[in-house]
Amino acid sequence: MKFSNNVYLEAFVSELNARYGFKDVDLTTADWVCKQTKLKSSPYSFKDHEFQEKIMNDESQNVVVKKCAQVGLSEVMVRSVLAFLARNQALTAILTQPSRKNALDFSTTRVDDIIKESKLLNSMLDRHVDSKELKKIGKSYLYIKGTIGAKAAISVPADMLIHDELDFSDLDIVNKYSSRVQHSKYKLFRKFSTPTIPKFGISKEFEISNQQFYMKKCPHCGKYNETSQSFFNDVVVTNPKYKDRPLKTITHNDLAYIKPDEVQYICQGCHKPIEYHEYTKREWVAKYEGRAISGYQITPFDTAFQTPYNLLKGMNDYTRYADFVNFALGLDFVDTDMIFDLNKLEPAELKPEIARGLCLGIDFGKVCWLTMGRINPNGTMSLFKAESWTEDEIKAKVDEYQRKYFINTLVCDALPQTKLSKDICELFEGPGYTCYYSDSQKDLYSIKANEVDITVNRTQLFDRVLGLDKVIIDKKIDQKLLERHLCGMVKQRDKDDEHKFRYVKVDEDHLLHSFGYLHIACTILINLEGHIAPITLDSATMDSPK
Repeated sequence: MKFSNNVYLEAFVSELNARYGFKDVDLTTADWVCKQTKLKSSPYSFKDHEFQEKIMNDESQNVVVKKCAQVGLSEVMVRSVLAFLARNQALTAILTQPSRKNALDFSTTRVDDIIKESKLLNSMLDRHVDSKELKKIGKSYLYIKGTIGAKAAISVPADMLIHDELDFSDLDIVNKYSSRVQHSKYKLFRKFSTPTIPKFGISKEFEISNQQFYMKKCPHCGKYNETSQSFFNDVVVTNPKYKDRPLKTITHNDLAYIKPDEVQYICQGCHKPIEYHEYTKREWVAKYEGRAISGYQITPFDTAFQTPYNLLKGMNDYTRYADFVNFALGLDFVDTDMIFDLNKLEPAELKPEIARGLCLGIDFGKVCWLTMGRINPNGTMSLFKAESWTEDEIKAKVDEYQRKYFINTLVCDALPQTKLSKDICELFEGPGYTCYYSDSQKDLYSIKANEVDITVNRTQLFDRVLGLDKVIIDKKIDQKLLERHLCGMVKQRDKDDEHKFRYVKVDEDHLLHSFGYLHIACTILINLEGHIAPITLDSATMDSPK
């Protein structure tokens, strides 16, 4: 409609059309973003990042993206949510980052820049509601929040939840956000992250998705290549001196003698080298059609800007190999020092009735998980029992064991069963302690003035458990159940500090916690007595493993 006689009214209607999308209803999200936003003063484009377009246009309720670093997915994520809010007014989206500092930095360096460079978004921004944590676009709202250190998810109804860097976030807070979209007709979830460890975070989400991979057609033989494992299987060094060397053994010094064009990606079919721009066709292909969650795996070979040579060089630039696999390749990976090594378990016939220096550890879940054991003079541990009991049974079992065996010290979980924990400590005739975890605890543990509560540094404790040389376990213990629980927690590095770590749950882990409490009980006993007790009352009668 034209208003040639009223330039003011025509400008007003034009602004309405642009602002509320009356003329853009047929555009996809990707087309709208390319039309309405810019990147470094130029119109946004998917050139050399063609894989991004389908992700941006995906209208599935649940979308998860498992990605390598530096492939432009943050741009996709922010532009998608801004398009959603601008084109669908009076809606709310919540975007989370791992920490509040990450959220504030992200707001300044990513969100603000995109809005400022877009004439439309900038005109829709309400200057009265424009902070680093909250922005109003027309009648829609965007919250930008951190998760780590947050006591709770903000109590705001939402239509879309976007969780960036999921693996490095507080997943308890992330999960609490799910209730914020219960009353929305949209109920949109978007999760993006560099992976860290298997069965955790984005890897866990991707496993239950339809698992889409960006297939690329070879210009020589026509085979479609799936490149998630290509660095290990399809990258070759043609330099005669190094062509038979495993990539992992090539060092910085070796790279001085290898030219960039001597590191090539080869087709999985014909084994001929391929450059990114030579592919005749690229498309996303789902491994499991029909699954509700739409999942994408993005590798460095999906973009034109990463070369096999740069990846090989990057492998040597990372301090930890796991970081290279996670960040550069976009794959989950666990170093041997990040999870309990099951090879350290040694089954044997143990006799607890003649052993000294025994202690108990108890963890509370739906049932009570009890371990009984000791630290041996050589620094190994002997585990005599690893079992579960109901809340009604646990008191009687502790009383039975303290009368049947020479048990010196007990440590049990203080939460969530605080009263039960206190009751057990009162029942126990020796030193009994209720344990609270705290990352701010400087030393391994400290005993409070009441001589009942102890505070334990969680990371230090499990570092000690993983650092044990050997754990001798009684043959009557259910070893498969124990192994599952011991591997139920994995060590994960901090996103911003490669020297800072935390332990995260990936499976059932109650026996691991119980074993940790047992280790603390044994350590307290040793510190109180000043030495490690002999293995048995009569060591000659003990069938100890050799």
